[in-house]
Amino acid sequence: MAEFGGGRAGADEAYLDAITDEDEIIGVLQGQCAPFLAPTLILTGRQDNICGYRDAWEVLELYPRATFAVLDRAGHILRGEQEAPVHRTCQRMARSGRGMD
Repeated sequence: MAEFGGGRAGADEAYLDAITDEDEIIGVLQGQCAPFLAPTLILTGRQDNICGYRDAWEVLELYPRATFAVLDRAGHILRGEQEAPVHRTCQRMARSGRGMD
């Protein structure tokens, strides 16, 4: 997946080195981020063996207006593995008007 190849190019390497596991990442998010109040779609893959779809629940309180969806037969790279269902889910969110305010 060449489109993701440069994802770390602008990353803060010192920050990435400081967080070594998911518990630390979740703790940082919960302790340092204010709730994001705009409509949000959290889309995860049931077979994600990198983050796991259940891990998104850990930060869900930071997104009080979120829609949460889990796609079966999808792992960590949802769009590359289940392009049509991802597209339909995003379209439904956009058509609902939740992303328009």
